[in-house]
Amino acid sequence: MTLAGPLYGTSTVGLHLAQKVYEVGSTPSSAKERIDHVAGHINLCSTLFETLGQQLEEGPLKISDKAETLLKEINDLSLQTFDGIEDLLFQRKTGQAQTSNLLQTSGMPIKKARIDLFAGEIRYLRLTANLLLTVLCLARVAEPRR
Repeated sequence: MTLAGPLYGTSTVGLHLAQKVYEVGSTPSSAKERIDHVAGHINLCSTLFETLGQQLEEGPLKISDKAETLLKEINDLSLQTFDGIEDLLFQRKTGQAQTSNLLQTSGMPIKKARIDLFAGEIRYLRLTANLLLTVLCLARVAEPRR
């Protein structure tokens, strides 16, 4: 299945972002807990994408067109969410990411709300990916019986 590669790519992007977010969270700030929370969800989501990719590579598995479309949409939404988090937490100047200190910015309440929003989006993506993984695993178990 051709979806395994993009899922691995999303997993790698997420794991790198989680590491960067953990580094931002290691600076003293009142937003540290929120940032660590988001980084943890990114990490879990990325691991799920890696596991989904492994399931798809294990061998032939027939999935419906709807399931394939959903996998692609979740993958794309995850990349968009990861980009949004990176844009929020890092200022991009001349192509290089510069860490921004969340406490030194004037829009801190807005950033806290956006951090919470991204955490909710990642939880949704993670839960959906987890459900898809469960369905794929069950389909793999049930397939020999057909």
